[in-house]
Amino acid sequence: MKMKNSLMRSINSSSKLVQRAVVVVLVLAILLLSFLFIKYVLTDYNRSSDAVKVTKLFHYQLQDARYEELKTLVVDYLIVDPDDAQLPATEITSLKNDGKTVLAYLSIGEAEDYRDYWEGSWQTGSPSFIDRENPEWPGNYKVKYWEPTWQDIILGKVENITSLGYSGVYLDIIDAYEYYHERGHVNAALDMINFVRLIKETGGNINADFLIVPQNAPELYDFAEYRELVDGLGKEDTWYNDNSSQDAEMTNQELKYLDQAVTDNKFVLAIDYPTGKNEICKFYRQCTEHNFYCSISNRDLDQVRPPVCLD
Repeated sequence: MKMKNSLMRSINSSSKLVQRAVVVVLVLAILLLSFLFIKYVLTDYNRSSDAVKVTKLFHYQLQDARYEELKTLVVDYLIVDPDDAQLPATEITSLKNDGKTVLAYLSIGEAEDYRDYWEGSWQTGSPSFIDRENPEWPGNYKVKYWEPTWQDIILGKVENITSLGYSGVYLDIIDAYEYYHERGHVNAALDMINFVRLIKETGGNINADFLIVPQNAPELYDFAEYRELVDGLGKEDTWYNDNSSQDAEMTNQELKYLDQAVTDNKFVLAIDYPTGKNEICKFYRQCTEHNFYCSISNRDLDQVRPPVCLD
């Protein structure tokens, strides 16, 4: 009987040790899971939230832009190609009601052979405003943008864009003036500024709040008339050419004009095209420091949303 009692006490003691061990293991497991949750879930969530919180975002998409996807974006400005997006007035209004400023992309320094204005017989020199083809963008032709026939084509598109309810135009190939200045056209810069004035007047006749946002060539901001015409500036490749850093002297020179525009209560839409994680994060930090609206995409401009920095 004594032996039996002794055996029972031994079994009870071992059972209690096993129970204590199980409790210790469970406690350690809970602590480990809590640590992992804080490290990998909450930390990444906060990183993502911080990236959006400190960055003024815009979205720039010229291919395959669809209303349903644009509607989900949390951005301040949208830039789309009206010929690609085919947004009716109701959808543009809906996007604007979400607080988005919706800009229509419009190339005014080159003619594009896939646009509805292009005629099959056109070639360099015929009509007279069609100049040489851009070797980097086949199907795109430099235009003598001061010629009235070309200006009438563009102004007709501005009327259509404004009537649809777009907030304004995002004007590309403004820097075509450099091409013609180098070839001896003395008034190249002034002719471009005059063209922008005509675009502003045309859009303004339909919508007094119609926005003019030229892309690149920020040095034109030196001209007082140009400063009065534009509501914001768009700029590509300010800090990076793909994943390579731009020349610091050139960047600083361009930032002089962009920063002045912000000081003048205008907005700046800065987009670079890096793909590396470090370059993406550095771009957003630098862009945000200058109080610009920021975006990143690929060169085809077909991404459905700008990437975020999770560092």
